[in-house]
Amino acid sequence: MSSCRSCGKEIPPDAAYCPHCGAAVAPSKIELETASTQPPAVLTRVRPPAVTVSAVIFWVFGSLSFLGGLYISIVALIIGALEIIAGWGLWTLQRWSRSLTMVVAVYYLFSAVLSLAFYETVVDLISAGIILAVYGLILWFMFRPEVKEAFAR
Repeated sequence: MSSCRSCGKEIPPDAAYCPHCGAAVAPSKIELETASTQPPAVLTRVRPPAVTVSAVIFWVFGSLSFLGGLYISIVALIIGALEIIAGWGLWTLQRWSRSLTMVVAVYYLFSAVLSLAFYETVVDLISAGIILAVYGLILWFMFRPEVKEAFAR
């Protein structure tokens, strides 16, 4: 049996802490050699599935908006570019991308509600309904605990 460096009392050979005073016991030579030969643990962040789905949707819809913006308006071009950037940020778990995603989703939800108020055809109703469903789901994803945690690090 060895003795504690702090209180001097005898401690069992396999103890990590002194049972008398609670002081940490110095690691053995074998433990030190093992620790020095093992590579350090790498911390990795895991992208939640909701973020993966949101990123892909943003890339697809953003590309369509961007291409449409080339022919329709500068606003569609800018929103499309923001969606593509947000999609990349979501994919790589950039902290700012969650906020940008929420801003773009709120923009689309607002525009879909306006489209519902001023619809002219059934196609307008269907497209507004799809936009409400998709971007509502993305906004809901962004407030899920696992998504908040992924971007909090």
